[in-house]
Amino acid sequence: MSRQYSTADIKTFEQATMELRANGFDDSTEAGLERNGNSLHEYFQANPAVPVTVQAIFKAVESRKQDYKWFSAAEQEYRKIEAENPAESSTKLTAWFSTQGKPGTLVNSGDEGHETFSILLAELRGREVNPTTIQQAIGRIAFNGRRQLHVVPTPRALSPAAQAAQDHRPGEFVSRTDMVRTADGGWRNKNAAEQAADRRLAEAQKNPGQSDRIIEQQARQEAESLQGNNHSQTDQIRKLLVTKQHSSDIDWITTLNARKRMQKQFERSSAASFRRY
Repeated sequence: MSRQYSTADIKTFEQATMELRANGFDDSTEAGLERNGNSLHEYFQANPAVPVTVQAIFKAVESRKQDYKWFSAAEQEYRKIEAENPAESSTKLTAWFSTQGKPGTLVNSGDEGHETFSILLAELRGREVNPTTIQQAIGRIAFNGRRQLHVVPTPRALSPAAQAAQDHRPGEFVSRTDMVRTADGGWRNKNAAEQAADRRLAEAQKNPGQSDRIIEQQARQEAESLQGNNHSQTDQIRKLLVTKQHSSDIDWITTLNARKRMQKQFERSSAASFRRY
């Protein structure tokens, strides 16, 4: 005969699962409710003499922990941050986040996706959520020296010149951290401005508590150091400015990201021209 549960038993199940939730017990998704509910039901059906108490439920879960569905640490953080923020903000960011997942954009799946969403939503707390503020948040995160967003790698086919540049001579040691890739796929030493930008970023990472003003200054310095492959491209890059919302002030973090995108476009164009020859 199947065991029947009283109203008191149901309330005890709810109390126990609420406490288990703090450890990642999944009692909110459809899959979690079905799997965990069935596993608990099977235990108490197989042990009819065991009363339904919080302690008995904990024992049942602990004895077959692998049979239950649990959230990963990244999923737990994601759900906690989501619950702490207005539903409208989370919904708007979710809609934008669904456009990611392509090479060169943010990872939007798995634990890395959950972690990226959590960091971004926490950074946007108290701010309007739209494409502009999201890009500004991404810029601030890149400079704050704390946890970084996960980006989908961009695969790149190497040209013969690039492949040759990768093959170093026997006995020769090349440190890629001191070099940057050129438009034709080769490598060159970083210039003084690029080395200074690296030093500023390293310093920022040592001091995660620095203010937005200092981060903005660092973004401006790096933005003003960016160059194209020739004078005309450099001039176009340095004329590109993005102002803050409802203001004529320059948003240097967003400007830096926009200038970097323009610089990459010039590099891809030059690389394509190189391959034609």
